[in-house]
Amino acid sequence: MGLILELQKKAVDPNYKISDLFYLSYLIAAKLSLAQLNHWIKLEMDGYSLEEKLPRYRNVQADLYSFDGSHEQYCDVPSGYKYLKEYRVCEPLYKIEKLVLEKENPHLREAIDSKELTHALNEEMGWTGRKFFLKIPENSLVRVLQATRLRVIDWSLHLEKMGIFGEDEVFYEEEKTAAQRSISWQGAELTYHTNRSFVRSSRVLEEKNTSSIFFHKEESVVSSGIENQKRKSQERKRENLNSSLQVGLEDDYWKEVEVTMLELLESLDVIKGMDQEVKSSAREKILVIQTQLATVDPQKDFIHRSLFSLARMLESSGGDIIANNFIMRIKPMILN
Repeated sequence: MGLILELQKKAVDPNYKISDLFYLSYLIAAKLSLAQLNHWIKLEMDGYSLEEKLPRYRNVQADLYSFDGSHEQYCDVPSGYKYLKEYRVCEPLYKIEKLVLEKENPHLREAIDSKELTHALNEEMGWTGRKFFLKIPENSLVRVLQATRLRVIDWSLHLEKMGIFGEDEVFYEEEKTAAQRSISWQGAELTYHTNRSFVRSSRVLEEKNTSSIFFHKEESVVSSGIENQKRKSQERKRENLNSSLQVGLEDDYWKEVEVTMLELLESLDVIKGMDQEVKSSAREKILVIQTQLATVDPQKDFIHRSLFSLARMLESSGGDIIANNFIMRIKPMILN
């Protein structure tokens, strides 16, 4: 099994730790000399600085709590302090994963140290002497982990569709060159580019290798064996590349579904009119769709049925603007 397929196998295994998955990702990106991909991987592994622009999946909603010395209390954020709910998760993946695995207290906390802000919040709520802190709930941390796992699956599938496998833990120079031109880090997001020239050059290379077997057999049996191995490897690449051209039109559809599901998952908490039970069912449905998208061959009929159910749940909000926006985005996906 090549490195890319091994990475995919581990990425879809929910029991495989995301922090370990990123070590393998780092190895592959280093072997392919993918500097921009490795930049993202290192940011996820080491954590983001306060000045660094974050990927959208690391911007989450926080809850405000007060502490009187013995008890914690959830607080409604005063209207002039809504910015406190907008939290940037800058922590490294291993720390987020560790928090989620700690069942007793799977939350991220950040104390509000500003004396001025603490005094102002006490005045707003009619208290004195209380301290405040932000708590990022477990489900927000889980979404960060899910988003990073999905992106690993996404870029590994992109490389596979280009015919880049890393068989025997080795990448050909042609694979490295193609990969370096196909993945970039722009605006705190990974961007993918289909390298059509690699499709053409791999075919030409195959023809040259095949010809050398017929015209230079007398030179060396060993040389012929090596060329045969290369030819067989390139035939597998060509089959994969031809297949990718046929399904190329599907890529934009799957990408649109993935982005919409991530954004909806992040927005569910602020949708009005949906009771918590329906929101919980919607989260489960989104996770089902994300799991299906993570497979090598997502089933479109299954995705359509799941999106239809999700749209019905959103309609229960009774006309919430955010919900209606997602309904308008989802309906064309059902018809596609």
